Amino acid sequence: MKKIFRYALISVFFIVLILLIFSCAMNSSYFTMGELEYGNKNFRESFLKVENKFSARQCKEDKCTIERVISSASAFVVNTSKTGSYAITAAHFCEDDMDLLLQSLVRGTPIQKIEFYAYDIEMKKYDVNVIHYDNKLDLCLIYVKKLRRNAALVAHRAPTPGDKAYNLAAPMGMFHANMIPKLDGYFAGYYKRDPREKQQFAIYSIPAIGGSSGSPIFDQNGYIIGMIHSVNTRFPFITYSPTFNQLKQYIYENVPY
Repeated sequence: MKKIFRYALISVFFIVLILLIFSCAMNSSYFTMGELEYGNKNFRESFLKVENKFSARQCKEDKCTIERVISSASAFVVNTSKTGSYAITAAHFCEDDMDLLLQSLVRGTPIQKIEFYAYDIEMKKYDVNVIHYDNKLDLCLIYVKKLRRNAALVAHRAPTPGDKAYNLAAPMGMFHANMIPKLDGYFAGYYKRDPREKQQFAIYSIPAIGGSSGSPIFDQNGYIIGMIHSVNTRFPFITYSPTFNQLKQYIYENVPY
């Protein structure tokens, strides 16, 4: 009787152990697959940090000084040509009246010099030209001269509420050679800031701050599903993006292929 009980107990133990191992393996493989897709070299290479650098001359009485300010954001490559790459970032970082915003930072002093640069994953520096921007969607297409990088790919379908989402960004300019902060959260759904407007935003529970504008949001398989352009000022774990269809349409209509 004792032997039967012992064999039964051992059998139950091994069955439970096998089930636990199988369960962990299933969860681990699912997560690892996403991480491997996310972490592949091709996708990481598509990330860029972009900077606006400007200087202005300020004079008080008989003394003049030069004010220097750097504004940074994120971007991602969507197509590459023989002479450079096309990338997407936030429109508020590109728009023509950026100089008005910058002037407000230096008390209305006229801007003397503005430089627009991009840095790749190896911290190599490239000149940038603004090709097109859409203020309503807060999307901007830039051309990065002499940059040859693999492009990020747009997902085949829109995310559904509750889907896991990932983000590569340079928050507060935090970015270095082969070091890109990775953040994650979930797709929450769609939202209108004003019920009277037709404009919708995609909402993600991904933390963001200055420098995150223009950063790509991608799914578990490493495909683009959105782009952070702004954050809830009272709760920085809620971020806004163009909808998947808006971003997809903007890329297909404006990026040369």
